[in-house]
Parts: sequence; C-alpha cells; structure tokens
Amino acid sequence: MSSESTDSNCYYNSVLKSLKNLELESGDSEETESISKIADHRQQFCSDVSNLEKLKNDLENGSIESAVCLCELIAELAKDEKCRNQLVQAELLPAINKYLSNPKSTNILRIQICRAIGNLCYENDDGRSMLLNTCGLDNLIDLLNYTGSISFTDEQKHHLIKLVIVSLGCLHNFANDNDCVRKALYDKNIMSILKPFVKFFKTDAGVLMYFFSCIENLIEQDEGKMQFSQEKIALDLYNSIDSQILENLDSYNEDFFRIMSLINEINNSKEILCMTNFIEIAVDFIEKNENDVDLLRNFGGFLTNLLASDDNIDMIYQYKDNFILDKAVEWFEKFQSEQLYLAAAVIVANYMRNGKIERNKMKFDSPFFSKIQKH
Repeated sequence: MSSESTDSNCYYNSVLKSLKNLELESGDSEETESISKIADHRQQFCSDVSNLEKLKNDLENGSIESAVCLCELIAELAKDEKCRNQLVQAELLPAINKYLSNPKSTNILRIQICRAIGNLCYENDDGRSMLLNTCGLDNLIDLLNYTGSISFTDEQKHHLIKLVIVSLGCLHNFANDNDCVRKALYDKNIMSILKPFVKFFKTDAGVLMYFFSCIENLIEQDEGKMQFSQEKIALDLYNSIDSQILENLDSYNEDFFRIMSLINEINNSKEILCMTNFIEIAVDFIEKNENDVDLLRNFGGFLTNLLASDDNIDMIYQYKDNFILDKAVEWFEKFQSEQLYLAAAVIVANYMRNGKIERNKMKFDSPFFSKIQKH
C-alpha cells in the first residue's frame, strides 16, 4: 500500500472516528445543539467538492480493505439529508455498487455497502434512480440471494445477523414509495427472493421487522400482492411465528400486528391462517400479557381486521370449532382487563352482525352480556 493511500485511510478514519465520538457524546439526546454539531461536522466534509472527488477516486481505485472504511464513512455522512444529496450528485453509488460483484468482498464490507446504499437511497429518489438506471439491479439481487442463503456459524453469527438486517434495510430504503423501483423489483420476482429470509426470524426481532417493512411496501401494488400470494409467503410466516418470536417483539408489537392485518387482506391469506396454529399462539401470548394495554389494543385491531367481512369469512368464524368466540366468552369470565373486554366485545359484535350468533337465543341478562353492554 502506498504512503498516499495510507495517508488517505488515516484521514478517512479520523473523520469517521470524530463522527462516532460526537454521536456517542450526544447519545439519544434530542437537544438542538447536539444534533446541530453532528450535522455541521458532516456538512463540513461534504461541502468541500475536493473531498467528494477524492472519495470517489479512492473508491474506484482502492483496495477491499480501504473500501470498508470508505463505505462506512459514506453511510455515516448520508444520515444527513443535505450530505445525502451531495454524495448522490458526486456519483458515488456506481463506485460503491461495483464492490458487490467483487468476489474478494467480505461480509464486513457487504454490511457497510448495504448501509451506504440504503442511507443514500433513504427518501432520495435521485439516489434510487441512479442505483436503478445507472448501476442496475443485478448486484443488489445477487446480494439478497446470497444473504437469504447463508447459514449462521457461532464465530460469525453477529456479523451475519447484521448483514441480513442491513440488506433488508437497504432494500426497504431503495423501494419505499417508489413505483419505478417496485416495478423493476417485481420483474425480478422479488417475493421469491425474500421468501428464504423467513428462516431468520428467530435470530433477531430486527430481521422480522425489516422483513415486514419490505413486505408492507411491496404489497402496496397489485403485482406485489399477487407474487406474495403465489409464493405462499403467508404460510411460511404463520408457521414460523411462535411464542418466542412474539415475546421478543417488545416495541415492535404495534407494527407487527398492523402489518399482519395488511397481510390478511391479501388473497388466500386468511385461508392459510386457518391452516396454522398462529391464532392460538397469539391468543396464549396475549393472555399472558393481559396488563400490557398497548399490546392488547394492537391485538384488538388485528382481530377487528381479521373478522372483517369478505368472501371467505366463514372459515374464520368456524376456525377450530368457534375457538375465537369461545375465547371471547372466556376473557369476560376469567380476566379483569378492559382491553380484553373490548377485544371480546368486537368479536361478539362481528359474530352477531354476520349472523353467526342467533340473537333470540342469547341470554342478555347473563353477566357476560352485561359486561358487553358496558363496552
């Protein structure tokens, strides 16, 4: 390595270290002064055109080892919107993208490439357009195929989990709310590429939620819904989600049940749901967390969507010999939870509205219905 390359790497490492130190000092602070100091530091580097030109040159002509630092630096700089625009205009994306096809690239480099591309494409259609039209999708698709096929080893597990998460994050930022990108991804049969990622759900809750964010975005178009249905991803989802995954959701539970509701609106998803034990697993989890008001509220929204009328609603009402209705009655009789009472009231109301309970046979003076009338 030449002395000039060494000097460049020292400089980039110094800038990167300064940025990280500023972020560590600010922590989770939302103080304007801390945020402004970090932004100023990023913008000071990007406002110098010679810095960006040198960065591009070093990317195009540097080694795999130096590319790790360069891509990490770009990822950090691109967190700032103004810098993001400048970095895209400097045409760094093609130089970054070429490393994805380099057989010598390591997983550590792939992680930083995904972060850099993802951050450059975040809410930036110019970045997305450059990646789509100038770079093409082949390298990104190859990366996703590679990531979806990896097997974890104890020695590399941390890096591999991170690679899975950032590759999904990169895809999400690239495709989010961009019809041109989504169409190009549909042409690559993106749902078949995403399907293998289901097997990683138990490794980290972040994998599940980044996967869900990609699915949520891609099923906004009919083509995405069709591919999702054809690949039978709903079946893989429902079969893979168990109590361990639900317990690890923590702050993700609102998005989890919201996106599961969206999935249930896709053709055949409710039929597939009835072929699995997901409802029982979810109900058992909910009952064990009866005091978690937010969780129960989110689950109630999922139930409301699940019981919404459609052509195949009967199979939901008849699911495992009226399991859902029986649970609603049980919640009133065995629990002291306002949110469970509300969920139960929603269930009973839907059963009655759809003629699955005969009103003239109900004992409206029972304690069960006196509670329903309050909710």
